[in-house]
Amino acid sequence: MTTVTASEFQKNFGAFKETAQREPVKITSNGRESVVLISAASFAEYEQFKKQKYAYGGETTDEFKTLLTERMDKHKHVLEGLAKGEMSREELTELYRRSASRREKPRRP
Repeated sequence: MTTVTASEFQKNFGAFKETAQREPVKITSNGRESVVLISAASFAEYEQFKKQKYAYGGETTDEFKTLLTERMDKHKHVLEGLAKGEMSREELTELYRRSASRREKPRRP
């Protein structure tokens, strides 16, 4: 990754624009990282990655909602204890252990 000062970047924008087609260009201001210039293709890849990683293509699926609900239900007592602030750490740990031991074990074919 190429690193340049803001004034250097301003003076040689064309050259750094070309560099950004091959690799990111980090721009500093007053000695601190300020901005990173990347190619349009790299930015498109980044946007696609964000969608895939965090939201199943930008949407929350019914399968995800079901899995989340099941998980929350399994740990309901622990979550309620945390929310109310009425239980000690040891009591919450014990509740979590009990709820975890009740989880279904995967079935073998």
